[in-house]
Amino acid sequence: TMKQNNQSTEIRQTILPTLTTAAQQHYLHATINIKKGFVKLGNRMLEEYTEETETIGKIVERILELGGEVKLEYPDIKFQVFENPEDQLRNECAFQFQSIELLEKIIRESTLDIVTENFLIDYLADETEHAAWLKQQVDLIDTLGINNYLTKQI
Repeated sequence: TMKQNNQSTEIRQTILPTLTTAAQQHYLHATINIKKGFVKLGNRMLEEYTEETETIGKIVERILELGGEVKLEYPDIKFQVFENPEDQLRNECAFQFQSIELLEKIIRESTLDIVTENFLIDYLADETEHAAWLKQQVDLIDTLGINNYLTKQI
């Protein structure tokens, strides 16, 4: 229905700025880590950047399919770059769990077209998997200490 299409476009448009910012952050953190010699960690962040870039493409395509307009204005989003890998992982982990809560709420409370609903469910699964990986990295830092953790990322 028209209402579903409008709400689906609005929700995709809402997700787009955060996802675009997160992708840029992954790319910058990956570059920082690779330059510091933490190639494994940097490459994992590049994988996340690539996945998010593909997701951005799917969001844009669907907005256009639904007759919506893609807006790239993000006045409320704060973009943070952390030089320290521990700060990167801890901050991203916290943000990831907040994002999952928001996605769950959107799925639960919205009237969506089936394509958007299935997209969001799949996206939630991907984000949950990434959150589990981030939590694992933070737990490893807590258990091993940052120096021992980073030696495993070379």
